[in-house]
Amino acid sequence: MTGNSNSNGGDNSNQNERFSHLIETLGLNLFQKIQKAKILVVGAGGIGCELLKNLILSGFINIEIIDLDTIDLSNLNRQFLFRKHHIGMSKSKIAREAVLKYNPSANIVAHHGDIKSQEFGPQYFKQFDLVMNALDNLSARRHVNRVCLSADVPLVESGTAGYLGQLTVIKKGDTECFECVPTEAPKQFAVCTIRSNPSAPIHCIVWAKMLFGRLFGVADDSNAVTDMDDNIVEGTEEQNNIVRDLQLAVEKDKGYGQWVYHKVFYTDIDRLARMKEMWKEKKPPQPRLLADIDQELDNNTAEHINTAQLKDQKVWGFKENVRVFLETLAQLKQRFEKDGALSWDKDDDMALNFVVSASNIRSHIFGITTKSKFDVKSMAGNIIPAIATTNAVIGGLIVMNAINIIDGRLKDCKSIFLIEQPSNKRMLLVSEIPKPNTACYVCQKNFITIKLNTNTVKVGQLIHDILKKHLAFSLPMLTVGNDLLYESGDEDLSKEEIRARDALEQKVLSSYRMGDNVILAVEDYLQDFKVSILINHVESFGTEEENKKKEHEKWFEIVGTATAAAPFQTQPIQSITTTATAYNAVTDIDDLEIIEPTPTTPTPTTTTTTTTTTTSGKKRKEIESAPGSEDSDGSKKQKYETIE
Repeated sequence: MTGNSNSNGGDNSNQNERFSHLIETLGLNLFQKIQKAKILVVGAGGIGCELLKNLILSGFINIEIIDLDTIDLSNLNRQFLFRKHHIGMSKSKIAREAVLKYNPSANIVAHHGDIKSQEFGPQYFKQFDLVMNALDNLSARRHVNRVCLSADVPLVESGTAGYLGQLTVIKKGDTECFECVPTEAPKQFAVCTIRSNPSAPIHCIVWAKMLFGRLFGVADDSNAVTDMDDNIVEGTEEQNNIVRDLQLAVEKDKGYGQWVYHKVFYTDIDRLARMKEMWKEKKPPQPRLLADIDQELDNNTAEHINTAQLKDQKVWGFKENVRVFLETLAQLKQRFEKDGALSWDKDDDMALNFVVSASNIRSHIFGITTKSKFDVKSMAGNIIPAIATTNAVIGGLIVMNAINIIDGRLKDCKSIFLIEQPSNKRMLLVSEIPKPNTACYVCQKNFITIKLNTNTVKVGQLIHDILKKHLAFSLPMLTVGNDLLYESGDEDLSKEEIRARDALEQKVLSSYRMGDNVILAVEDYLQDFKVSILINHVESFGTEEENKKKEHEKWFEIVGTATAAAPFQTQPIQSITTTATAYNAVTDIDDLEIIEPTPTTPTPTTTTTTTTTTTSGKKRKEIESAPGSEDSDGSKKQKYETIE
């Protein structure tokens, strides 16, 4: 990899003149350290733009940038390195071009690629003096944390969410790592709650997104939000007591909008309202005929409007929700017929209006508080607004800590939290960086115990749901003693090997040498990470009666790790995080903020990757192994571009 054609530092006299103010402030010795330092910035979004600008203006001239994303219209309100004509282009490339204008003699290399690729493994990281995260997801954060630990390179970790922000420094052996702090599983809802018994706005919003997919998305048998031609509202064929909504066929003849409205807001609601057992302790939902609403609209045309609110912060009245629903329904149908299956996008105004209106109508029917377009957009995407000033503050604080690290003053680095309400007249809370958590399986190499039913849990569930999803392995390789039981990551699998892998993943653990009290060695070459796992057989995690009271049946538990153990079976669940979390779980993203699991203490959080690599093939040759396996997503290898 070669650098920019600009010299690494250019004419020293010109550089000294350009940064005379820094030399006077920091001293020539520290300034020279800054000029020589090699920095890796991971992410070129909200925080990344601020950070790159700050680095260049602070005298750093040897920088590499990695970002997989491209520029979107919604980025432009605060990612100031980008302009409208950059939409669709690589963030890392354009960020490089933009910051070079601050110092044309800087040596900046941009990579449009995935940080979790094998190209950016521990050996790549070792060439840097410091790594800075400006990422938008926990999976990549966890991955960078592990690779930095392996390469023994300091990491400055940061994140923002609305008015809240944080940063800390991670150094192997000296500070806690990104995974030293427990992480809660995100809040999830059973489909039955969403479809039959909503009690909060988020339930109705998820239902509306599912309805969008049912009407306009790719056909999906698992989307059971409604059956458009089912007019049964009570009874069963077995008991010969079926009651039907005959009006549904009449409404269908009137037009698409009337049919869909009647089905989801009258027929389906009437069916639920007739289930008397469900409504013993609360008011049943009230089905609404469109004809009655038309009359209501004629008699009630005025709605309360708070003129002090912004347009998207106003909560639409019931008649406005019905009007918008029917309008967007017709528009989306036309688009669907023209373009084929649609995907819901928070930045697609038509799709967003559909979800806003549909969820609010359903909320009205169930007596649930309705929400503004702004609120629905936030909740539907598990997001909260990103704020440019927050990114600017955090970006500046990152560089202050970076200068301390480059100067060899790690002890002067702090964990810093930007809060919304002043505490003792301060908006910034500063604390010492905690020491490593002795229970952390990532940086302390402790044992992990996994409790599960080895007679029912399958190998595939262990690999994908536990090791990859909950323990953040990218390419796990499982061995018992010297025997290789499972290996991920080979790209050149034959059809026979693929079939063997698929068959292996369907075996239950106890039938494949993973029974009670077996110790597995789990290794990940991509992360240069290894841990021992003790398998403990447990018949169940509670009585049948106790499990019936829970929304989700717990099926495994992780013990002896800093990662929170709150795993549930995920197949029937619509995964949704309910509310904006505290400032200790914030993650910078482009237009809005993804809300991920909330940690239990005010420090960073995380979860991981899936990519393919050939390095694990080395182990295959060493051990003469069993069948290999690809990752669950089956994704092809990413192509990467380097800008010099």
